[in-house]
Amino acid sequence: MRGRIANIIIQLIALIWMFGAGFWFYGQLHPPTVTPVVSPTPTRLNELVEYDVLIATQSDSPQLIFIEMVVPAQRDAYGYLHYFNGSVWLQRTIDDSHVSITDHALTNASIRYANSIRVDVSIDDALIQLEVPQIYTPMVIRAEEEFTKFGGSVPSTEALITINTVSYPCQVALLKGYHRHYSAIDVYALGVQTHWIMYWDHAGNFYHLDQTAVEQYDPAYLPHEFFAQLNPSSQNTNHGTVAYFANYSVDSDHDTLRITSTDSTFPALTLAQGPALIRSYYADVSTGTITTGADGGIGLYLHLDTTQTPQLP
Repeated sequence: MRGRIANIIIQLIALIWMFGAGFWFYGQLHPPTVTPVVSPTPTRLNELVEYDVLIATQSDSPQLIFIEMVVPAQRDAYGYLHYFNGSVWLQRTIDDSHVSITDHALTNASIRYANSIRVDVSIDDALIQLEVPQIYTPMVIRAEEEFTKFGGSVPSTEALITINTVSYPCQVALLKGYHRHYSAIDVYALGVQTHWIMYWDHAGNFYHLDQTAVEQYDPAYLPHEFFAQLNPSSQNTNHGTVAYFANYSVDSDHDTLRITSTDSTFPALTLAQGPALIRSYYADVSTGTITTGADGGIGLYLHLDTTQTPQLP
């Protein structure tokens, strides 16, 4: 029974990657440079809601928490929490008793949502507690009837995390996607390669990138690309300012991650890759690293590649 439950968790967490952050493209390779209109407004009535949360402490030795969680309709939330304690990565399963995320729709602002996040979980010998009463998600990552996705971030001046009774200012970013219908896709058979980033620069600007190529055509899962920056401190209505980028490229080697663009508004990012994150459910095809900028930025880079995976006969 436990094995069956574990398999279900792995399949649902994998769905986050299979439908991950990014526009589905119909004849296009790059997202629009303006905020798209979202219709219909996503609700909890959808069949599956997914969340990615990244937390980075502002401390001499930064600690990171990465949360992947899904909420099937009429079922409890569950997923994985990954914790970098300054030395090594730790991993555990979670449910809605450990992490809860609440949506609060804003009047007359269908693409912007206020959210609250609560984390209360033990992992190894660490007790992690976090309360974020309000985080907006004005970044529109996907705007389709079958799937809508948003992103947002709060600066370290607005959030505190407590780890073993010691409190640290922290940056918190949230990605949330609403699936109208659940559809299982074999990411291994399709030959998928994804570059995926959540990152803050030294000024607190939040970046999210999802660049996904697919070798085998499947109308339910097309190649997609998305890249945007949120400046949470540049705000007129508490939502921040979002810039969407096009014509960019991602280059990664063992030590360095580079993101460049012909868009004159985009500052090139050259990031060092640090301690590796191994996610047990994708250990054979996925790698993850902490990324840091020379100016003090920090984030998480994940790479998924099933193009070289041997297929069973």
